[in-house]
Amino acid sequence: MITISDLCDEHRKLEAMVAKLMAIVAAPVADAAAVAGIRWQIAQALLDHCRHEDAEVYNRLLASGDRVATDVAWRFRQEFGALSAAYTGYISDW
Repeated sequence: MITISDLCDEHRKLEAMVAKLMAIVAAPVADAAAVAGIRWQIAQALLDHCRHEDAEVYNRLLASGDRVATDVAWRFRQEFGALSAAYTGYISDW
């Protein structure tokens, strides 16, 4: 089971990976292999994180019995489904 603390840790790890990518591309000559490597790490970590949020946060909201929370969770889940498909296509095309 993923906790809110785990999700926060995943946010911090993603931020660290993005900072690493920014440092790589800020070099006078960016290391293409390093960019490709961190890019794949970020992509996988981001997809994993979104799946964790969907399973842990949205499922709880949907099961809460609170109509407003359920509506919001359902809307976010629908949006994530569309974003996930678009992002997966983007990653595949890269």
